[in-house]
Amino acid sequence: MKTKESRKNKGITLIALVITIIVLLILAGVTIATLTGNNGILTRAQNAKEDNVVATEEEQIKTALTALGIVYYEPETVGEDYQGLQTELDSVAGKGETIVQKVDNSYMITFSDTGNIYYVTSNYETGNLEIKTEEEYMKNFTYEVADLTEQEREKVEKGFKIDVNVGDKGTVLLAISMDGIIDWGDGTYSKLEGTEIGKSQKIASFNDNISVAVIGAPIPVMHKYEEKNKIFNIKIYATQIIVNSPALQKIIDWGENKMINVNFSNCTNLTEIVSPKENSFGNLTNIRAMFYNCTSLTRIPSDLFDNCPNIKNADNAFYNCTSLTGNAIPLWERSGISGNACYTGCENLTNYSEIPENWK
Repeated sequence: MKTKESRKNKGITLIALVITIIVLLILAGVTIATLTGNNGILTRAQNAKEDNVVATEEEQIKTALTALGIVYYEPETVGEDYQGLQTELDSVAGKGETIVQKVDNSYMITFSDTGNIYYVTSNYETGNLEIKTEEEYMKNFTYEVADLTEQEREKVEKGFKIDVNVGDKGTVLLAISMDGIIDWGDGTYSKLEGTEIGKSQKIASFNDNISVAVIGAPIPVMHKYEEKNKIFNIKIYATQIIVNSPALQKIIDWGENKMINVNFSNCTNLTEIVSPKENSFGNLTNIRAMFYNCTSLTRIPSDLFDNCPNIKNADNAFYNCTSLTGNAIPLWERSGISGNACYTGCENLTNYSEIPENWK
């Protein structure tokens, strides 16, 4: 028969076990938080790793700039050393490891392996070059608005439509003309407003201090999504649209924007484009490098430029579009068009042999 004392000892043992489990759970929670929290060991280690990568890539850019002797440039001359900078970076970082582009009077440099983007700009106060990360640079190019008017919604619904994959960073960068409206596909919108050419005007933005000179060139606009690695459908109403990003997946509607300037160079994940509408383009005269290095693009709509009778420059338009099949659009049959290297690298085209030598 069990005594009162033995029952008492058993009760104490159960309580001790429960307390031990609770303590262990608390310690486990503290340990997990210490490892994975916003300021945890793993998070700090990952941040340190990313900081080291950024430092290395920025140093490679500095080395290339130094080799070229670039210490300062005026905005209108930014394109003069475009190819030279690419050549130097090929030497420093490795051929094919970077892509150099001209965006908003700056050099935009994309590192292929990491996807990191940097901007090289001139600081007019110090007279020196500055290398900025995408996040640092684009702080001045976020033009978010709470909502659109009914008329603006009607415009954007009839506009240019694309599918983009926002990737690990959850960001999309593009450039549009001053009349532009963007529906980002996540319930948020951006809008550029301006009426007088050459005048500095306030833009609808989270930052009330932002103003820009209203000029003819497209203006960069950046958007950050709360969700990452997701495909969003973006709608754009603008007469000029430039998207130079692997985020672009498909052009699903050219809209009725009467666009006069469009470019999708280096959109290496662009696989599909549809036929335009009658009013998709205005007086489009220049398609230079329009689909340059779009290596995943498989077909070109045969009627893509049917409503663009005034094209004069098609240089590099489909350069290195190595996955293209079907027939090349015979723009060379039109008079007065320059098409140097338009179809270089497009050997899989059915009528490749018919393309003039200087066009390939």
